[in-house]
Amino acid sequence: MQNTPTVGIIIPIYNVEPYLRECLDSVINQTYTNLQIVLVDDGSTDHSFAIAKEYFKRDERIVLIKKDNQGLSHTRNVGLDYLSNSLEGGGDIQILEHSVPKSVEYVHFLDSDDWLELNCIEECVRAALESQAEIVWHGYKIFNELTTETANSSFLEDQNFAHNTLLSGLEIFQKLKYPAFSWTWPGMVKYEKIKNMRFEIGIESEDVIFGMQLFALSQKINILYKELMFYRIRPNSISQHTLTDKNSKGITFPPHQQDLIEAFRGNVYHVRHYSFAYSCAIICLKMDEFLKKENLSEELKKILKTMIEVRAIYAFGGCTLKKDPRNIRGICSKLLDYTSKVRFGSKIAYHFPRFYRFLKQIKCIFQK
Repeated sequence: MQNTPTVGIIIPIYNVEPYLRECLDSVINQTYTNLQIVLVDDGSTDHSFAIAKEYFKRDERIVLIKKDNQGLSHTRNVGLDYLSNSLEGGGDIQILEHSVPKSVEYVHFLDSDDWLELNCIEECVRAALESQAEIVWHGYKIFNELTTETANSSFLEDQNFAHNTLLSGLEIFQKLKYPAFSWTWPGMVKYEKIKNMRFEIGIESEDVIFGMQLFALSQKINILYKELMFYRIRPNSISQHTLTDKNSKGITFPPHQQDLIEAFRGNVYHVRHYSFAYSCAIICLKMDEFLKKENLSEELKKILKTMIEVRAIYAFGGCTLKKDPRNIRGICSKLLDYTSKVRFGSKIAYHFPRFYRFLKQIKCIFQK
């Protein structure tokens, strides 16, 4: 490959000791070698940092950053700050580096329990250069930790995206079979597109805001029909949205969610669902601000509004819980234009909380 742009790979690390070596081996052994590998340890309490430091000593393309636990969004932001040469060490941030940060042309995010095919970056760079794409969106394989089975993700095909074609963000949104979208790690993006973007701190599903805004502002997205990474599904992961009272055993939460743990007295089910509702409320709020700020086409605005309405279902659902430590109700007061799909019960809980509690008490009496 004649033109060899530098690719930054940002890898957040938090208590992934059993998986980290597989992840890092897949990165340092890439067939494409012009890399700036940024490892950001988010206050791991197992041996993850020691493993990362071992790889730092082995490979001069690696920078290792250690900081206090503040969640995935903050950790990715620290990686982006490093690539922009704006990250300062000191305090709770320790930077181990072999040289000053390289200037990167592209960025690929990777979670530390996932791993890449060894030709992943090479294929992405080739596709980007040949098509002059702003984003290369590649396929991936799904590895089930519980069953040890691997399967190809069919998401790209399910959306009827044409093979190896260039699409705008609007064209992609128009083809989606369900009005929801998120994107961070299944591909590579031009650094110029995201150098001023950062992930929303304090929420989960942070890739929703990032992906929707990035794609809404992009015109040349290369759909690459190659499964170039492995996405690991772990049992009892807090990223799974199917938690119930029955399957909540063994779930733990990181220190940055301590306020929710205290508010709900350790009730994992309530913490999990409140956290998701709060995240959806913030997503809706930030996307509403985005719609009002950016000069977007009416068709694109219409599609994004529908996506916000879908997320608002879960945001207003947070009003049905007894406690509200992060003021979901206050956030929802700014989202009343997006309630067309919100359930009737959630609307009652928002507008008439005492009446909603009374109805729940009556329901409990008749269920006994």
